[in-house]
Formats: sequence, structure tokens, C-alpha cells
Amino acid sequence: MTQNEFFLKEAKKELAFTCNGIDYYQFTDGGLPIYFNRFRSFQNIVDNHNQFKVTDAVMTEFLDMVDKFTNDNSLTPERRIAEVQRLTQTLKFRRQQSNNLTLVYDISAVWFFDESEDPAEYDINYSQKKIKIWVENNIAILPDGSTMNLLAFFLRTPLNRFINFQDLSQPGTLIYLKSLTETEFSHSLHNYSMLSETEKGQTIGQNIASLMEIYEGLWKLIDGESQSISTS
Repeated sequence: MTQNEFFLKEAKKELAFTCNGIDYYQFTDGGLPIYFNRFRSFQNIVDNHNQFKVTDAVMTEFLDMVDKFTNDNSLTPERRIAEVQRLTQTLKFRRQQSNNLTLVYDISAVWFFDESEDPAEYDINYSQKKIKIWVENNIAILPDGSTMNLLAFFLRTPLNRFINFQDLSQPGTLIYLKSLTETEFSHSLHNYSMLSETEKGQTIGQNIASLMEIYEGLWKLIDGESQSISTS
């Protein structure tokens, strides 16, 4: 049985929404039939957020950059120490701030899946691609044909039983998240600027570039939400 045949015949799924021409599904009965590996990934994302207050992508960026600076002989020992200290302070800052908006998209990327995915597994790299599509195309077409803001859709889904997202749509929270997202973008931009042209084409550079695209998309999305609230 091919992956697509498995998807069509075996997965207990239902259409949740369509975005940018792609259908996204969720497991039926409130997620009860979710496969173990996908649920474990979902649980790990929530647990890591509760414990470390940063996403897997941010932690990967931190570890990759620490590894780079500890092994980069083109920099003086003093410069390498200074950069590692900067990274550590940046990670501490991110942990203290805790951008829950990125968590909304991270867990949504596990919960909702398209027909090209194996519903029994979770691919973090593909999830980052989904998130970029979602933040750039913030419209959800629901099964009944109606449309709504995709972020608002995520905030109203059963995912709230795991983490309360209701306050994220408040004006004061949006202003804070916009400022925080700009800061996170600047941190990643600095890290990216420290990479060689070769490294920018490798996994370390691709991961940071992907994060920056998501931050930029979130910034525009939050800005749009803030303007919508101020004019309503």
C-alpha cells in the first residue's frame, strides 16, 4: 500500500481547512485516533515549551551556532567566547519572553496534516514549510465553504485544551508579540551574518533562513491583526 493509499483508506481523518489550495486534515473524534509518533512529537513540543520556553527550531539554531563558534578557527579565542556569551544571553532572553505565537503554529503543524504527509509520522522540516505557507496566506477555507482568518482559526481549535491561546488576540498582547518577533528576527539575522557563504547553503544556514522567513511572516501577520483591531 502506497503512502497516499494509506492516507486515503486507513487514517481516521476529516477535512479541517484549506489554505493556499492545499487541504489540511485532522484526526476525527477530537484527535483520539492520532498515531503514537505524531502524538509524541506534539507532546514533546508542548513539554519543551513548558520546560525550556523555546521551540525546537530556536534550540537547534542555538546549538548549531555554539558548535560553529567553538570550532571556527578564523575567529580569535576572545571573539569566539564573546559570540558564545551573546548566544547564551539571547537564549536566556527568549526563554524569559516565551513567544507563544510561534508555539501556536508549531503544534498546529503537528495537529493538521496534508495528503503528502504520512499521518503516522512527523517531519519537522516539512512542518516549517507548512508554517511559512500559513503565515504568508492567512486565510482558511472551512469545509462548509466559509472563510476566516487562519490564525483566528488556530486560536479557536481544540488545541486550547492543551495550552490557553485566548489572550494572544488581545491588542496589548499583539503589540508585545510584534516587538518580540522583531527582536527574534534581529537575533537570527546576526547569526546568519556570521556564517560563511558555504555555511549559508548548508543545513545550519537553511534552518536560520527558514526561521527568519517565519519571523518576518509573523511580524506582517501581527501587524495586520493589530491594524484590524484598531479599525474595528
